[in-house]
Amino acid sequence: MISIPGNLSGPKRLPRRRFGHAFQRKQPMDMTFLETTLCGLAAGAAGALLMNLFLRWISATFAEPVNMIEVLGSFFTGSRRNAIQLGTFIHLASGALFGTIYSWILTFLGAAVLPIPLFTGMGLGFFHGLLVSYILMAFVGQSHPVEAFRQSSLMVGVLYLISHILYGGFVGLAVGLLTLAVS
Repeated sequence: MISIPGNLSGPKRLPRRRFGHAFQRKQPMDMTFLETTLCGLAAGAAGALLMNLFLRWISATFAEPVNMIEVLGSFFTGSRRNAIQLGTFIHLASGALFGTIYSWILTFLGAAVLPIPLFTGMGLGFFHGLLVSYILMAFVGQSHPVEAFRQSSLMVGVLYLISHILYGGFVGLAVGLLTLAVS
């Protein structure tokens, strides 16, 4: 009898790659829904503070009035008098809400292992910033009760866009760091 060395069943097949293989987790992730939500709340509120600091730095350094807190608060109060308190509350609450949404999206996509959440968060922040800048330029600029805030320039819209990209990157970084901590 003649014996042929090797495997006669043919070449081994490589496993098929599923759609979205670039976003598959590289390590196990044990974040629960509660941990993801709490991370989003905390990172979103801290990201809103980061946005506020960035915009205040721009206002102080370049004399471009981009105080998002005062614009937001005075839109609802009708004057600048109590705008800071209300604007801060609304901005922090919105930041916490959107941070939670960002962290759910990152976790759902499986994009919670660094450096993927940083860049995905920046992308989410970019689209969120486009929407906010458009709303600011198109609607709020025409109907704001304070005359000084009715005139929004393209530069203000670009600065709001950049601040939202920073926000998204910060939230993504926080989600990625928490993922490392619980894994």
